[in-house]
Amino acid sequence: MPTLQEPAVKELCERLIIEETSSIIVFRLGDHYGVWVITALFYAALHLVEMELAKNNVHSEDHVKRNNAVATVSRFKSIRSAYDVLCRESRKARYGCCSFNRDKAEQYRALFDHIEKELLKAS
Repeated sequence: MPTLQEPAVKELCERLIIEETSSIIVFRLGDHYGVWVITALFYAALHLVEMELAKNNVHSEDHVKRNNAVATVSRFKSIRSAYDVLCRESRKARYGCCSFNRDKAEQYRALFDHIEKELLKAS
């Protein structure tokens, strides 16, 4: 995993523009940083799931328990497929040395948007 000292990561941090409006995060990145986009989108979705679990005083300790909750808790039925894709693709991006282009990043952003909409609509 690259550190913050590596030039590519420093460049990413300099080029990453984050706009927050009503908890929406917008990434504007070139094709080169697609792997970071999917990772960020997955972890943003993960925190939305954790937020929902915390409403019932449930806190998952790891990915296995969280994934199990997404798979079994009825509140997550509408986001299961999208969450699973983000989880799987994020793992590929982090450990499989895969590349993702802007089109893929946009598809993953749409999955995140769906998760965000579903989990925040009843909040």
